[in-house]
Amino acid sequence: MIPVPSFSSLNRAFLQYIRSLPVERDHVREHFRIKQDHTYRVISNIKIIAERSGLSTAETELARIIALFHDIGRFEQFNRYGTFDDDCSENHAAIAIKVLQQQHFLSAFDKETKDIIIGSIENHNIPFLPEIKDAGVLLFSRLLRDADKLDIWRITLDQNVAFTILSEVEPDTYQVPESILSCIREGRVVLLKFAHAMNDFRLLRLSWVVDMNFPATFSIIEKKGYINKILDKMPGFAEKHEISDILHRYCRSRILEVHP
Repeated sequence: MIPVPSFSSLNRAFLQYIRSLPVERDHVREHFRIKQDHTYRVISNIKIIAERSGLSTAETELARIIALFHDIGRFEQFNRYGTFDDDCSENHAAIAIKVLQQQHFLSAFDKETKDIIIGSIENHNIPFLPEIKDAGVLLFSRLLRDADKLDIWRITLDQNVAFTILSEVEPDTYQVPESILSCIREGRVVLLKFAHAMNDFRLLRLSWVVDMNFPATFSIIEKKGYINKILDKMPGFAEKHEISDILHRYCRSRILEVHP
């Protein structure tokens, strides 16, 4: 792997791109700020996971660059459509690739590295990874997905939101849809089509536990207490303790794979 452009130079280009977009409403500017802040937290997450997983300095730097660019499509998406809902607009990963190509962000990278960056971004928001034969794309896709989801869980604790920063109106009671409960009991990721209310989205996000990849990630999940903290934001329901137990047991089993 040849040396890549410095993170600091790419970060300056990233910020310059955001500032170049025409923004006329405070509402849009606030959503830009949310995604920009999210980007830098994902960068921090991916660095921690990479270092704790024994990746080299060069690999960690590439991981940070991928994290920097992973949501660059969100700015054009919200500016054009007023939502972060891909189903109502465009796939933000596809927009990101288009922006990277149009703005020549990847021009200084060799083909192998460019393919890793593009592949990782394309894979970061799909429900689960397909079989990937390229070891580099697989590694960095897994890193990015873990780092991204960790911050989405943090956002889930701070705000009652799905696709904008406007808080959802929530009921005082909740019954878990059978489709969601079955996924969690069977160790499957809850698909977006099963989520219709804010509490459905909370369980959808929690189901990502079974799609995480690195022991370092599972250690962070347990240390931060994300599972119970997110469940505590929900009204009481009969299966809450069961869901907590399923997800905690899975996390701890993955940590024990390295620290028996």
